[in-house]
Amino acid sequence: MSGPDNLPQQPARSKGVTSADLERALRETLVRAAEPAHAVGCPDPAGRAIRQARRIGHRRTAAGVALVVVATAVSAAGVARLNVGGQLEAGPAWVGDPTPLVDKPTPDYLDATRPPSDTSAQLQREQLSTSPVTRVDLVLATSLRMASGRTVDLTAVGLVTQAHEAKNGWLIVGVPPAGGTTLWYVQSDGGSREVLPPVDAVALAPDGRHVAWRDSARLFSAVIDEGQVKDATQASAPEQGLPVSFVGQGVVMARGRADAGLKGYDVWWPRQGKTYTPAWKEETAGIYGPLPDGRTLIGQVASVKTGGRPCLALLDAVNALSVLKTACALQLKEGGAGTVSPDGHWLVARSGSGTAMLVDLNVAFTAKAPTGVAAGPAPTGEATWVDDNTLVHASAEGDLVQVRAAAEPEVQRVELPGESDNTGVVVVKKQLV
Repeated sequence: MSGPDNLPQQPARSKGVTSADLERALRETLVRAAEPAHAVGCPDPAGRAIRQARRIGHRRTAAGVALVVVATAVSAAGVARLNVGGQLEAGPAWVGDPTPLVDKPTPDYLDATRPPSDTSAQLQREQLSTSPVTRVDLVLATSLRMASGRTVDLTAVGLVTQAHEAKNGWLIVGVPPAGGTTLWYVQSDGGSREVLPPVDAVALAPDGRHVAWRDSARLFSAVIDEGQVKDATQASAPEQGLPVSFVGQGVVMARGRADAGLKGYDVWWPRQGKTYTPAWKEETAGIYGPLPDGRTLIGQVASVKTGGRPCLALLDAVNALSVLKTACALQLKEGGAGTVSPDGHWLVARSGSGTAMLVDLNVAFTAKAPTGVAAGPAPTGEATWVDDNTLVHASAEGDLVQVRAAAEPEVQRVELPGESDNTGVVVVKKQLV
């Protein structure tokens, strides 16, 4: 039996309700509710409610279409923006147990066959690609301009201070408006992730893989593999000291920033334990770069022994930067910028006269009177060796300068479109080792 005998059989209930039925029911309900207080000129409050709902729906539909149009326009513009909403992977909590990273898609790049929407940007790409200077990736203000013409918006990074090719992308070091130093990994397809939130300082190794940083009272060294932090080691940080570069597996430490008046350098070897006690060499006035053996550095010393003038020096990185050889005949700028070629053959450094000086390191420490050769305007910041004999850097005047090292160097210059000085210009370092 389907139910009690004393209940009458109920008719089947229709379940087919159309939108018209619902609209009619709503209209009747609202009309009845409004009858005692009908306003003049408003005989149908139900119709008004329904029309208002329809208008809201239409507006939402139009807004959705507008967002699609805007997204399509941004995609066609050829600029990929950094993913600022991704998960972070830094700080004391993650070391040894990294948090999985979540990537978000970014807009596609500009199709080279499509007419550009920004003719000025296209003109810049054409001028750079047809210049005599070897094609390199550049950071211009807040954009990563690839040699291929593609662009990635780096606004989220802040002021870019370092950029280096890495596995399937780039490592970008920046200073955000709130302060500190951050590290980003930008993929070759335009995707990105923030690897380190603001810390005190970040140094990138020439191989584009090893990174060192200081975060409060601790020093860290790790490998960055496609944005993932691996093999991280740490040590207690001294009261003073910031990582500035690498020599082999060692991290070159500067006692402090030059504007703070703190002199001296040392080398931290992360594999030697969790306690690091620096032995600052105050006579070391600057570090130009490592030699391929991973044990020696080309730098600059200035002390009473040198009469206070800066001398080119070969330094033993393993033994507290002890001086192995010096060459004092060269007219170097004390504490000036400079860089060593990947094979250790050449040095390009700022001279005492403010120009670039090319030095043959194969003979610099053996010749009786070593001399440097003029090599165009001096490097002012980040520079990159595109091979063992070719350096590209930005000058103070805003030019891109290429130096082909030889007994008589070849110097070529090209003006960066829209740049009156080198503010915000960073040449991306090549991954050559």
